[in-house]
Amino acid sequence: MSLSLVLIVGVLGVFGASVTSLVLVDILLLGFLALFYKWRTGEVKEKESGLQHLDGILNVISDAVLALDNDFRFTYCNRHGERLLNASFIQLKGCVLWECFPEAVDTPAYALFQQVMHQHKAGEVQFYYPLLKRHLHVRAYPADEGITVYFTDETERIQQEEILRHQQKIQAVGELTGGVAHDFNNALQVISGMAEILEDRLQNDSVALGHLAILKQASDRSAALTQQLLAFSRRQTLMPETLDLNQHLYKMAPLLRSTLGETVRLAIRGASQLAWVNIDAHQFDNALLNLAINARDAMPQGGCFSIRVTHTCIETAEAETYDLIPGDFVEVSIEDTGGGITEDIVTQIFEPFFTTKAPGVGTGLGLSAVYGFVRQSHGHILAYSEPGQGTTFRLYLPASAAPELCA
Repeated sequence: MSLSLVLIVGVLGVFGASVTSLVLVDILLLGFLALFYKWRTGEVKEKESGLQHLDGILNVISDAVLALDNDFRFTYCNRHGERLLNASFIQLKGCVLWECFPEAVDTPAYALFQQVMHQHKAGEVQFYYPLLKRHLHVRAYPADEGITVYFTDETERIQQEEILRHQQKIQAVGELTGGVAHDFNNALQVISGMAEILEDRLQNDSVALGHLAILKQASDRSAALTQQLLAFSRRQTLMPETLDLNQHLYKMAPLLRSTLGETVRLAIRGASQLAWVNIDAHQFDNALLNLAINARDAMPQGGCFSIRVTHTCIETAEAETYDLIPGDFVEVSIEDTGGGITEDIVTQIFEPFFTTKAPGVGTGLGLSAVYGFVRQSHGHILAYSEPGQGTTFRLYLPASAAPELCA
C-alpha cells in the first residue's frame, strides 16, 4: 500500500467518514501532501548522508575547521579543531567563541572575524596565540548564517625555520671565530716561546722574571680562551675513544661533587644497558664541568644537579632538522633546579661571548665550547628552560659498537 493511501485512510478513520464522502480536491490534496512528505523525508536523509560524508572529509584534513553563526556561537568543529582548542564539539556547541576564549578578544582574530561577519568578505591573518602556545594562520569566509574559519597550525614549520636560521647563524659565527682564533693561537705560541727563552737568559734578574711570569700567565689565559673558540668553531683536535658513558659518569662523580659544592646534590642515573660512544673523553669532561659550573651558579641557595643516560633513535625527519645522521644515539640529559631562563635567552646561550652573568664574571664561551664539542662529535645539544622551572640540556651522541676485546 502506498504512503499516500495510508495517510488518506488514516485521516478518514479519524473523522469517521467514507472515501465517497470526500470531494476529489481533498483526496488530491492529501495525496500531494503524502507525496511531499515522502520526498522531503528522502531529501533529509540524503542531506544527512551528505553532511556525514562532508564531516568525514573535514575530520581527516590537517586544518582546524570551525563554523560560527551570526552571534559567533559554535555550530561546527572538526576533530583537529577539538585538539587545537582542547575541547570537544559537544562542549563547544552553542557557546559563544569570545566567552569560551576571552583572551582571543585581544588577538588579530577578533578583528578579522568581525570584519568578515559584517563586510561579507573573506580575510586571513597570522599571529601567535599565547594561551595555546601556537603560531596560527587563520582564514575566515562568510557563510549563509555566520562565518567558516580554517586554522592552520604553523608552529612546527616556524620552529623548524628558526632552528635552521639559528644553526646557520652559529655556523657563520663559528667560521669567523675559528679563523681569528687559529691565527691568534699561532701568535700566542710565538709569545709563549719567546717568554721561555727570555726566562732562561734572565735567571739573575728577579724583576724581569716577575714581569715574565705575568706575561706567561696572560698568555696561558689567552691560550685557554683560544681553545674554547676553536672548540666552538669545531677546529679543535679531538682524540676520540670508545667508552661506556655509564661507567665514565660514575667515575666523574667525585670531581662533579667538588665542583658543585656542598649545597647542590648530585644524582646520576645510568642507562639500563651499556652506553657506548666514541668521543674525546677529556673534552666530554670539560663540557660536563662547564654545565655543572653554570648549574651551580644558577642555584646559589642549593638544589639538585641530575644526569640521566638513555638510549634513543633519531629518525630521518628529525635528523635532517639537526643535521645528523639518522640512527641510534645515547642521550645525556642534564638538569638543574635553578631559577630557569626565558625563551629569548635560551635561543642565544650557545652563541660565543653571550652571558647572563655580571660583567667580568665568565667569558661567555663555556656553552659555546660545549656546543662545538658535541657538534664536532657528530651529535647535537638542545636546551630547555622556563623561569622558575630550572634548565635542562640534552646531549645526543652517536651510539657506538662495543670495543673488541684483545685476545
